[in-house]
Amino acid sequence: MSVHSSSKIYPDRYLIWMCSALALLTTLAYVFIAVGFLPVSDSSVTAGDDSIIYVAAGGYFLGGLLIQLKHRWLWFIGLIINFLVIFFYFSMYLARPEILFSAGGLATKSLQVLLEVMLLVLLVRSWIINCKRSRSLEELKY
Repeated sequence: MSVHSSSKIYPDRYLIWMCSALALLTTLAYVFIAVGFLPVSDSSVTAGDDSIIYVAAGGYFLGGLLIQLKHRWLWFIGLIINFLVIFFYFSMYLARPEILFSAGGLATKSLQVLLEVMLLVLLVRSWIINCKRSRSLEELKY
């Protein structure tokens, strides 16, 4: 076992898998929007070029896979990107409740908010575990 892999301890696998599952479910929700299964109230959002929807789906798919690499810096970047997606969505559509409360809007944003909370929990727990471990290693030196 390498020094790098044994030097860090991560929160339980359940939490990591839960974050990945939420990201992959968000991917699925975006694909459902693209094919018309999850309607967005305003037809101009999904009419014509669906490339932005597929880019979002691809981003969440890739993010769901990258979570499994167990690198805190990737989790942090994912937390920031996901926050920006949520922030820009609400800032763009705050005055348009027909989009905010559409099936597609509610599905994607509820999954993204849950993902945001779970990533935050994952980062905090990982940091706490590693701080405790480094403190115990320091005590062993003395």
